[in-house]
Amino acid sequence: MKDVTVRIRGIYSTALTKILAARGYGICQVSRLIQKRLGIESLDRPPDIDIRHTYNRQGISIVANGAVLGEFLEDMKEDFSDIFVIPSGIDLYGIYKGKNMGRGEIDLGGFTGYLEDRTTERELLVQVSEIRNRPILTTRISYSGDYAILIPQEGVKISRKVEDSEERRRLFQIANQLQVSPGYGLLWRTAATGCEQGPLENEVRKLVEDMHRIQMEFPSARTGLLREGKKHVNILFGGE
Repeated sequence: MKDVTVRIRGIYSTALTKILAARGYGICQVSRLIQKRLGIESLDRPPDIDIRHTYNRQGISIVANGAVLGEFLEDMKEDFSDIFVIPSGIDLYGIYKGKNMGRGEIDLGGFTGYLEDRTTERELLVQVSEIRNRPILTTRISYSGDYAILIPQEGVKISRKVEDSEERRRLFQIANQLQVSPGYGLLWRTAATGCEQGPLENEVRKLVEDMHRIQMEFPSARTGLLREGKKHVNILFGGE
């Protein structure tokens, strides 16, 4: 079995789960229907690779750490004879110092993104929230980890997929013991389920440190990437 985990969502879930499980990938957060249909186990681990269908449903959108992406793409090319691999060249959820070009166009240092909330500020701290035909940006910056996301909204949230009431209560209690900066709160991801308190607390502290570091670096930084996100690739399926 590969030491790589995959989470699959969308209209191709059953087929891709069957193919990737046979290749030895660990499949995370599998629906009960697919577990029963394919007879596989669902891993409660953070996914290294996230897959969902594209907006036009002609293929899949892949978000992954760069270290595992190359091998995954080679496996896909072996299983599908006529796929088209289209890298976006920009980090999804990456945090950038951008330069305002007007009309919502933001220079990210070699790429241009679109910000719906218009502003007259010349330099902006922005995050890539989506990738459609171009990067979609937001100024509401979040800081993602494997188990938690530091969000620009005070309070504690928990993924809806964490259904166990005792586990939800435990995660609320852990969050309430932690020091999070004013104006920010926590969202526990599904992967936090069953994780020991120590690693959860350590990750939240690291996320808070990242936030303060970027706020300090922003004024003197050059236009471009300040905090890496996930590498993004689209795969389009051919006729065959």
